[in-house]
Order: sequence, then C-alpha cells, then structure tokens
Amino acid sequence: PSQGQATREAMRRRQRTPADPTIASGSCCCVPCCVCVDSSQRGVLQECGEFKELVEPGFRCIPFPIQMVKTISVKVFQCTVTVQTQTRDKVTVEVEMAVQYRVEPEQVHTFYFALTHPSQLISARAKDSARTHLAAISLDLAFANPHRVGDAVHASLHHSLAPYGVSISAVLVVRVTADTGVAAAMNSLLVSKLHRTAARERAEGAKACVVKRAEAHAEAQALRGEGSAR
Repeated sequence: PSQGQATREAMRRRQRTPADPTIASGSCCCVPCCVCVDSSQRGVLQECGEFKELVEPGFRCIPFPIQMVKTISVKVFQCTVTVQTQTRDKVTVEVEMAVQYRVEPEQVHTFYFALTHPSQLISARAKDSARTHLAAISLDLAFANPHRVGDAVHASLHHSLAPYGVSISAVLVVRVTADTGVAAAMNSLLVSKLHRTAARERAEGAKACVVKRAEAHAEAQALRGEGSAR
C-alpha cells in the first residue's frame, strides 16, 4: 500500500483504541505560584494537607495546588472582656478588661491547627478567672487594687493558652462598676465617715482651746500670787 493509505489506516486504529483510563484519571497540572510573606506574618506551608514547615517573611515559589501557604499575623491584638459577678461580701460588680495577646512566631503552626476563634476562647477563660478571683476578695479591695484582678487573670490565661502558641502581653482592668444602689450606699457611708471625722476634729479643737484657756488662767493666778507676796 502507498504511504497515504498506511497513514489513514494508522489514524483509524488510533481512533478505535479506547483512551487509557489510568492516564486520564491520574493527570494533574501544577502551576508555579509566588507567595510573599509580610514581616508581621509567618506562613504555614502544607503539602497535600500535611504540615511541612514554617515560612519566614520574604518571597517564595510553590507548586500550587500541591503546596499551599496560609499566613498568620504575629501582631499584638486586643480583646475586650466584660464580666458581671459577685465579690466575697455578696456585692454584684461589673468588670471590664482589655486582654492583649499575640501568636508566638515559633508556634504559628500550633496556633493554626489548634484554634479557630482565639478571641472567643480568651474571653471565656478570662471571665472564668475573673469570677474566681473576685469571689475571694471584698468590694473595697476590688476597687482599691484592680490590678490584682488583672494579674490573676493574666497568670491564668498565660498558663492555659501557652500550649496553643498564644502569648498574653497584658491584662488591663479598664473599669470596675458596682450596682447603682450599692454605689449610693457606699457614698453615703463615706459622707458619714467624713462627718464623724470632721466632728472629732472640731471637738479636739474645742478641747485644745479650753485647755489653753485653763493654762493661761492658772498662769495668771500664779503671777498674781507672786505679786501679792512681794
């Protein structure tokens, strides 16, 4: 047969031959992808869903979608927590705290795979710690030393969140508010105490005046007696 006939026959055989299912199902296309990690971030590199390594700030090329990079910020964030509870003397108070936290750069992968909503976890644990500490102190102590509440919550959060790669920078007690009736009663007690102090001071002043007058009168009598004797 001629060369043209042989070519046509080969094309017919190729069309009748079914496609190789192995090649069709196993084909994959990887696209080079460029990733840029900011200085305030760290990247989590995954290959087929498995953690491989941390990606430092800078430029990097990866074969997408075999490998993927998820960036996590290592900046300091602030979470506002408000809790209402009772003190040791059964007075209801409301405490507002500002919890400042960040992800440790070396533990970014731990944080990424362990936590979904870190602010919710921090809020729940901070409320539990504040309730426990305020239940052991009086209202006066809570108002006089609010930093003690912050220190107790800070220690509790640091201990419980360290395994997740979260570092607690500070816990600041922004506001301590008592019930309106309790605040009015405390103000009334303070006014009464100040009145008692003022009355005591006035009495001490009057007593000093009487003593001084008596001393002056006795000294005058003594001088008059000396003059009569002469």
